[in-house]
Amino acid sequence: MSLDFTQARARILESTLGGFEDAAEVVKQESIQRTPKETGELRNDCSIASGHLEAVVFYSLVYAIAQHEGVGFHHEHGEAKFLENALIATRGVVGQVIAQSIRSAL
Repeated sequence: MSLDFTQARARILESTLGGFEDAAEVVKQESIQRTPKETGELRNDCSIASGHLEAVVFYSLVYAIAQHEGVGFHHEHGEAKFLENALIATRGVVGQVIAQSIRSAL
């Protein structure tokens, strides 16, 4: 008797990427809530890109880095380090989301 794990491997890889995408969405939503809001343009700029076993949350506006790193700025709504803080705040949930996605494939 031979075992072919090709389909199982494909399901696990697909579910892992799906888990990464779902986890990135959790981070994205938390980050948006923490992003400084003056016009809302920066909050609307938050995006996700995914590929082979990775998902990335990012902002592409020219001033996004300055706003993120500007710990001396005063924001009526939002905070500096909004993406970094979102990742820290959601790290437990992120792991659970990825694990649940992989479990569902098994």
